[in-house]
Amino acid sequence: MSAAELLRGLRGLRGLRGLRGLRGLRGLRGLRGLRASLYVRLSKASDDRNLSKQGMIDDLRALCAARGFTEVALHVDDGKSGSIRDRPEFLAWLADAVEGRADVLVAWHVDRLSREGLSVAATILDVIEGKDPDTGRKVRREVRLIGYDDRLDSADGEGFRLNFLIKAEQARSELDRMKSRSQARVKRMRREKRSTGGLTPYGYQRALRGPLELEHDPVSASILREAVRRVIAGDSIASIARRLITGVCCAFSGRRR
Repeated sequence: MSAAELLRGLRGLRGLRGLRGLRGLRGLRGLRGLRASLYVRLSKASDDRNLSKQGMIDDLRALCAARGFTEVALHVDDGKSGSIRDRPEFLAWLADAVEGRADVLVAWHVDRLSREGLSVAATILDVIEGKDPDTGRKVRREVRLIGYDDRLDSADGEGFRLNFLIKAEQARSELDRMKSRSQARVKRMRREKRSTGGLTPYGYQRALRGPLELEHDPVSASILREAVRRVIAGDSIASIARRLITGVCCAFSGRRR
């Protein structure tokens, strides 16, 4: 087919006025694919250790390549908890949609976006639906949200909303369970006189029988006992503190042992 025949055919399409009519076709942005902004988050939580930051990035880029999206931005919050909503790169990712720089928001999973449940899920829905968060009125065009691992796609309509909200609450519940497990672990280790990490508690030292085992430190433990004895005897806290500061041993130094 010659160029002239192609042009005549295009002009004959209903509703099109020359080549300018192509701009009116829904979903087309010239010859490029839809512009995609990618978001990845990796926290320091133990449940995140099986995830790879680069692996998630590769997954999102593979998704974009398969669907013909053009990557315009990659936002990474490394070492940031999902319970914090003002993560810099998360906010920048949402801004890409609000300010018209992206047509598609791509994430690895809902739990990478937030661990706060419905409160932040509502904010994300306002962004992808183009709504003003205060009035609920539509003030800009909609964008698409796609999840890689959870297979969410806002193009699925009401089914998407229900699944998105359920997964957002599941992510919040998972965080609560992680916190409970961590607190239980700390309590158990303290009962067993084992180190919970960080600074060794004053009055203790690491035992030779194991890296996490604790035992009384003869020097600091005796200082602590003397301080307690003086408190019981009625000495003021200030006088006890002065005695410790001017003594031979430096108490409460916070040093690692």
